[in-house]
Amino acid sequence: MTSTISTTTLPQAGTYLVDPAHTEVGFVARHLIGTKVRGRFTDVQGTFTVAENPAESTLEAVIQAASIHTNQAQRDDHLRTNDFLDVANHPTITLNSTGLRQVGETSWVLTGDLTIRGVTRSVDFDLEFLGEGLSMVEGKNVVAFEARTEIDRRDFGVSFNHALLDGSVVVGNKVVIEIEVEASLVGTACSETDRAAPDDRERRRRTCPGRRPRHRRAQGGGALGHGPHRRPRLRRRGHAPHGGRRRRAVARELVGSGRQRGAPGVG
Repeated sequence: MTSTISTTTLPQAGTYLVDPAHTEVGFVARHLIGTKVRGRFTDVQGTFTVAENPAESTLEAVIQAASIHTNQAQRDDHLRTNDFLDVANHPTITLNSTGLRQVGETSWVLTGDLTIRGVTRSVDFDLEFLGEGLSMVEGKNVVAFEARTEIDRRDFGVSFNHALLDGSVVVGNKVVIEIEVEASLVGTACSETDRAAPDDRERRRRTCPGRRPRHRRAQGGGALGHGPHRRPRLRRRGHAPHGGRRRRAVARELVGSGRQRGAPGVG
């Protein structure tokens, strides 16, 4: 199955699971007159679906706000308070895509609803597909993306600041968000063309994993067949197979011979 565009500009159609161990959601904000403070969130979960029509692709991501990390514990604790993220009342940051459009060979603009501190705003991310390659897991591939945007934190209710004597502020209002994502395919999209190929079982198996396979009798037996794994037949009470009758006959012969010899315990 192929997408409506080359897979060099977008991955194969299907659903992908974000790998938290190889994904980073970072941010950059100004401190005082120019020093950059860099931070990241260490707890990120997400999935995205690449559709046959790229404009219909979707993304859902959830970030645990408490996982913010700027390499300075005191600052991190302050960022979790009501002055900034208010983690106690708004524990998650979410992103849900609403649109995708191509602007270059591997460049896209991803539009999504970004929710921070309970406030949702539409944000455009500059998105680049970095490519696809082998995974550490045999037989699987991974895909990679980079995304970047800039927001005004005040638009999300994060307005705390401290003014100095000259009127300048301690924390800049512009925040750059930088995202690096690695993900693996967990399910492929099944097009109508694929579904309409009744004689191509291998193609349906690859591209339509959600199809319920037809139940077929396994060659040489199986649970409902006649092979070595067949279900055992139930015997009616009082009925024994030929082997059972033979064993009883032998037992009677032994009992009879014991009586003739006066064997103890037989009488």
